Amino acid sequence: MNVNVRVSKVFRNRCLVASMVAVIVAIVLVVTTNISKADQQVGISYRAHVAYNGWLSWQKDGEIAGTVGESRRVEAIKIKLTGDYTGDVIYQTYVKDMGWQNEVKNSDTSGIEGQSKQIEAVKIRLEGKVSKLYDVNYRVHIKNGGWQEWVSNGAIAGSESFGLRVEALEVKLVQKNLEEVDVSDDNVIDSIVTQMNTSVPEENISVQEQTQVEQNTQVQDNSQTQVEQNTQIHKNSINGIEYKLMNQADAEWKDIKYPTRSGTIGKVGCMITSVAVVSSAYDKTMTPKKVMDAGYQHNYPSDSIPYFSGKNYTCTMSSSSNKNTIIDNLKQGNVVVIKVKSASNFTTSQHYMALIDIKSDGSQIFIGNSYGSGTGTYNRTGWFTTDVVLNDIHEVHICVPSQDLINQYK
Repeated sequence: MNVNVRVSKVFRNRCLVASMVAVIVAIVLVVTTNISKADQQVGISYRAHVAYNGWLSWQKDGEIAGTVGESRRVEAIKIKLTGDYTGDVIYQTYVKDMGWQNEVKNSDTSGIEGQSKQIEAVKIRLEGKVSKLYDVNYRVHIKNGGWQEWVSNGAIAGSESFGLRVEALEVKLVQKNLEEVDVSDDNVIDSIVTQMNTSVPEENISVQEQTQVEQNTQVQDNSQTQVEQNTQIHKNSINGIEYKLMNQADAEWKDIKYPTRSGTIGKVGCMITSVAVVSSAYDKTMTPKKVMDAGYQHNYPSDSIPYFSGKNYTCTMSSSSNKNTIIDNLKQGNVVVIKVKSASNFTTSQHYMALIDIKSDGSQIFIGNSYGSGTGTYNRTGWFTTDVVLNDIHEVHICVPSQDLINQYK
């Protein structure tokens, strides 16, 4: 049998299996809609203790608890599930000057009454059977920032270190997409394919179907490649320090709004992304959002990088934008964060970039976060010609790693 035909036959059979599984899943979904009447009636209620107003009435299922437009802080909250259910709603609050409070559950008070302490962030999650059936989604309205993005299942709503009070919150339950058929096991799929190989005629495999399957396979391969690129680490060729490559437009954080300024990380987050790239040398979980949540309050990378890196770097703003100064520092294994002006190769306005490596001959520089308003090859991380990178420089920040940090990579 022709090899291509055999391969396409396997693909065809897998497609048929996928169709069969889809039918099974549809049946399962019909069955799962017969969840007990009690479970279908599960809801969530919550109330807020507001400055000058005290405890407000209970709200439910996405209604507003608190006040909007009155500049009044929320000081405490209570949350409970309603209806017949098995499980708990668990929540905690971040209180000004006191940090995260212990988790409480089921109508208990989280926050501080009577001490004029504002809540600045909230986490809510479900536990038990109800957590298998529902996600809990919630958002907060904060001072100067308005309504924030919806988050779910224990994520932080609000901010931990900006001192911005929560003024209102909304909470709702969203039923999960219940699929009890595990289609991720290749052994199951292969077993069914083996049985079908004897029953699907080769002549039924059209050229069009084979092409479509191959295209779909290519899409999957490309997706996997993109995932690998998004989690890439670059090792500095001089001192071996490893840096996590980041893009301010990554879907994980691009739409997150700044609490203290207009715009999102995806639009105006090049500076905190540069800080995150450099600081990732000591913390591989570092992200632009983590920099933001930690209380980003510095005007320049040379101020903020030591703050977020635990003094693992000595950083200074250079008074010179001389290209040779930048090249010499990179050849010593130092990191250089630059700000390029408008109409450069990487932006139409201005853009911070973390330069984390250089070729031994100085011909190319490695950028850890090149995304700006650039297009094509400039809209990525990686190696770029030195003259292209060091064009129209506005600021230069030299960051020298400590010996202790270097020793961690030896």
